[in-house]
Amino acid sequence: MPVERLQALSSQLAALGLGLPREMDGRGIPTEQGAPSITAWLRDRYRLSPSAAGQQVRLATALDTQLSQAAAALAAGTINPEQAQLIAKTIPTLLQEHRAAGEKVLVEQCATSGPKELGRIAAHLLDRVASEIAEQRAAAQLARDERRAYEDRCLHLSDVHGGALVRLSGWLDRESAAVVRAAIDPLCALRPGNGEPDPRSPGQRRADALVDVCRLASACGDLPDNGGDRPQVTLTIDSDILREQTGTRPSRTGRAEPGRRALAGVRRADPAGGDGRRRSGPRPGPRAAPVHRPDPPSAGATGPRMRLPKL
Repeated sequence: MPVERLQALSSQLAALGLGLPREMDGRGIPTEQGAPSITAWLRDRYRLSPSAAGQQVRLATALDTQLSQAAAALAAGTINPEQAQLIAKTIPTLLQEHRAAGEKVLVEQCATSGPKELGRIAAHLLDRVASEIAEQRAAAQLARDERRAYEDRCLHLSDVHGGALVRLSGWLDRESAAVVRAAIDPLCALRPGNGEPDPRSPGQRRADALVDVCRLASACGDLPDNGGDRPQVTLTIDSDILREQTGTRPSRTGRAEPGRRALAGVRRADPAGGDGRRRSGPRPGPRAAPVHRPDPPSAGATGPRMRLPKL
């Protein structure tokens, strides 16, 4: 058919085009015309991109020095340049004693396989004739993927403009993600109460579980000294006014008087301008760890639930 003949002629012309640069490079023509290499000469003279010129030179070199069977098939028009390019990428990865046999198999498969199918055959060929190289490639690729995943880890909390939501987004490597899943999965269970099913969606349960884990971490007292405390509000007010408004009065019996609880956690201001904190001396002991107690079983509950500490 005319189309088949045209495709064969196109492949033969490509083979001729790949042979001419090798011939000119062998005669030193690029150097005589001031080009540093045959790649630069092709790029400047025929206005090719650096990648296209480099690919053409690499294929021509491989066909001329390593792939005699593929070069003959391309010159005969039985394979096309794209198939030849794939063969040129695959054969150098094989052991020297397997390259001739591997090249023969791929050239024969070009009669019925396109580049995509030929790529699958090439991958299978590498596993069969060079299994140790295939294993090393797989191990190296896995190590690169794990290293890149760890280096690309990130976490972002972004306030949504004009709303009350905060967007949580980011990336984790598989090992870190397994740690997060192991921490939140126990807290993602359904929590029915009063005979009613849990109204939360799976996404809401995961969000609540993540917040609960952070609350437990904040309450355990093992976080670094710099930061990690629960949010606090500082209010400066005269002590007499505070006592009048809360109804607190001195206790003579040692028992808590009305309003005394309102002064819990209040620091007395330093007249010199300080905030009442201790600047030296022994540090207070660690905060008590949270206590986990099971809730009493409720109607429809499947089992005991963990009660989080009130923060």
